[in-house]
Amino acid sequence: MQNRNTNREYIMRIIQTFWSGGHDPLKCGYGWNHAEHNLMSWSLSCCSLRNLYGQVELYTDQRGYDVLIDKLKLPYSDVHVVYDDGLCLPQHWAYAKVKTYSMQTEPFLHVDGDIYMPKTFSQQVLVAPLVAQNREVGTVYYRRMMDNILCHQEIELPQYIIDALHEDSIASYNMGIFGGSDLKFIHSYCREAFAFMDNNHMNDSSLPYSRVGCNILFEQVFFAVLADINGKDVFSVLGRSMKDEGYSGREFCDLAYWDQRLFFHILGGHKRNPYNVEMIRRTLLRLYPEVLKRVLALFSGKHRRLSAKEIEEFRGMSIERSVACYEDALERKQKEWNSLSQDQLYLWEQRSAESVLLMRTELDERRFLCVECNPLIETYHFPDVFHPEALKLLHGRFGIEEQYPLTDVLILPCLYDKGIREIPVVRMQMRALHMLQERPINYGDLEDELLSYFTLKTTESRESGRKIVEHQIGELVDKGVFCLIPAKR
Repeated sequence: MQNRNTNREYIMRIIQTFWSGGHDPLKCGYGWNHAEHNLMSWSLSCCSLRNLYGQVELYTDQRGYDVLIDKLKLPYSDVHVVYDDGLCLPQHWAYAKVKTYSMQTEPFLHVDGDIYMPKTFSQQVLVAPLVAQNREVGTVYYRRMMDNILCHQEIELPQYIIDALHEDSIASYNMGIFGGSDLKFIHSYCREAFAFMDNNHMNDSSLPYSRVGCNILFEQVFFAVLADINGKDVFSVLGRSMKDEGYSGREFCDLAYWDQRLFFHILGGHKRNPYNVEMIRRTLLRLYPEVLKRVLALFSGKHRRLSAKEIEEFRGMSIERSVACYEDALERKQKEWNSLSQDQLYLWEQRSAESVLLMRTELDERRFLCVECNPLIETYHFPDVFHPEALKLLHGRFGIEEQYPLTDVLILPCLYDKGIREIPVVRMQMRALHMLQERPINYGDLEDELLSYFTLKTTESRESGRKIVEHQIGELVDKGVFCLIPAKR
């Protein structure tokens, strides 16, 4: 509480921009898999900022106001309804952010709606003339983006941008957090970005090249190049540069480390990771449960056990209702899997049996095996409102000790007994599952990624961590969740 009061005395205004782009915020995910996930993110972003600072303002359009303010009642200190559908083409969404920067007449920090703040900014951030989340080191990822723009000869660029795009590393700043007190320079940068958009008629949908993605160019690259040319120091919130594809899930997205991070930023593809979405939901439930209730109420049809009528009873479920939720999930999957052919199940069981042997090979050989996930896997996640006594009953059902952290169960069809297999899993196994549900991965790469979640300072600790990872993966191979197949070196 002391931090909040102290920062109110000298904090620059915190501002955010939500532009609907002509879409319905209750139907459009804006990069997330579902609109609900986007609104959970905005809720956590706003509430975490408002918990720390007294002045958090929103720049939005009428659709944004209707959902974020009227329906979700997010606690912004002030709201500016200044945008409409005609602002720009939807694919140029960063234009709305630049427009918000250009309107500022006092020092500010702009924070994106996929950023969450457990702690206050340092005073260095609050008083810096220019601030950005971090400098970026451009790799082939940004190079391809820029080449896609350059191949359209109709698009005119200032010479200073052309020169910068031919450097070995493209200059850029991540502007998930951006602002400062040097408003003269910020406004001049905005004018350059607007000139690029206007001179090239980028908001004329009749022009084929208007569909080219150029948000990174006119927001991040323009700012970085202009700052460099003008000798401007830009204070980095993160404190170091990052490769454009170097934002790891563990450092930037894993809200299980809430008390250990200054901020979280769910960038790009990390928005589609089910683990990250679930951790946002859990963090809202823990810190702002009333706000989560309002989000869930907007999507009651998506949650079978949380109809609008039942939202008021959200804080807990009875033992019977808890067990019924789980049994209902099993029954639904059993019915769905009744149509599976025996040949299909025999094939996976056979591959699984062979995988058990491959898992026992030496690590040097195993590293080049390809790990695949059973495509029929279904995950049941126990919600925080699941009755603890019901969890004890399920511990007994699975034959595991009560101290075992029961949060998720994998359900898959099998040939034997009841035709369904239930496998309780721990967090590391869920991380592996999420990775493999996106694409098969070499065993060595999978192991290295999971090892990155450990703090390994010595050879002995790395070997100990590797054995833990090997055990966790091996357990899922033994139970038919993953299979191993030879892969080309």
